[in-house]
Amino acid sequence: MLEIICINCPAGCLMTVNEAGEATGHLCAKGLTYANEERTNPTRNITTSVRVRGGTLSMLSVKTASPIPKGEIFNVTREIHKITLNAPIRLGEVVLENAANTGVPIVATRHIPRRAYIFDLDGTILDSATLWNGINRAFFEKRGIPFPMDYQRVIGAMPFPQVAQYTRDTYNLPETPEELMKEFLQMATHGYTHEIKMKAGAKAYLQRLRENGHKMAVATAAPPQLFTPALKNHGIYDLFDAICTTADVGVGKIEPDVFLLAAKKLGALPADCIVFDDIPAAVKSAKGAGFLVCGLYDNQADKEWAEIVKTADYTLQDFTALYF
Repeated sequence: MLEIICINCPAGCLMTVNEAGEATGHLCAKGLTYANEERTNPTRNITTSVRVRGGTLSMLSVKTASPIPKGEIFNVTREIHKITLNAPIRLGEVVLENAANTGVPIVATRHIPRRAYIFDLDGTILDSATLWNGINRAFFEKRGIPFPMDYQRVIGAMPFPQVAQYTRDTYNLPETPEELMKEFLQMATHGYTHEIKMKAGAKAYLQRLRENGHKMAVATAAPPQLFTPALKNHGIYDLFDAICTTADVGVGKIEPDVFLLAAKKLGALPADCIVFDDIPAAVKSAKGAGFLVCGLYDNQADKEWAEIVKTADYTLQDFTALYF
């Protein structure tokens, strides 16, 4: 005598099956079929999860495409848990063709897109505040102009040519914007090539993202003459799939264009990207364009940091304790 609870519907009929296969207690024909299957060849569906590399989630729920023999549950489960998938993964995609030789495939129960990462450089990946503070002070001191304390904050989201134009117009300088850009580059090149350091934990974090299969891009206002030697000197230039500058889009980070360009080059939607930046205007524009945003602390004034905290999805002091 065998007692069985039918699982075909919420009624959950308690059935009794004798040795001859006769069942009682069922309310419908499906219950009778289920009882006979349980007596002669019990089967089960399996729902579990597998690891994912490079996705917006690190785990994916999967299931058997059809029931498997009950006695194969542990064999199938062991085989499933050996799987590590690479994003993107589509709903219904077969992730294992023939689980434990049962002839039953394992399929994904949801879509997981690839997570892409977009990084600003100055003040985010590169610890450049001290270098630029010295350059800017020397620039104004050379001209006998008192150093404007809000200068770095004002120019933070501007593309490099706009910085030169703003500086010339605001302080009535005789040089052309092109001459000012050349002077700034001359003053900064040595520092970017030999002196500039990375933010704490940044290199290890970038390497971990690459190892986990994530796509990465740079979105910066810095010109190639500066960022190329800095990235190569630290051995991280080749970690990035794309490098985009505000000069490429003709507008500073007060607009999201450079972030949108980076996402396009990575083949990702804004919602599947996370942007790292330390400038309030950049954080705001990226967030407004649908990106997930992480704000970095870089000696901002209290008011600026409060604005970043209010706008960004995440905030960081550095990269040493990241969990995503």
